[in-house]
Amino acid sequence: GHSMADPARYRTDEELKAWLARDPIPHFGQRLAEAGLLGDEDAARIEEEADLAVAEAVNFAEQSPEPSPADLFRYVYAQEGG
Repeated sequence: GHSMADPARYRTDEELKAWLARDPIPHFGQRLAEAGLLGDEDAARIEEEADLAVAEAVNFAEQSPEPSPADLFRYVYAQEGG
């Protein structure tokens, strides 16, 4: 789904599996490994760093105050003169 609230019932399991099999990130990692440019330890470290960055961002969002309703459309549309 597009969010935690989206159960993603509009795709079949088969369609999801087919698209996951085409995910470019693992394919690129595999190509780097085959070329001798990325070892298992480096790949694990990169994945760990990415997981940590996401966890920090989630924590920041959860700890931040709720935005003002007045800011609902802020940064959605171009500002005049901007």
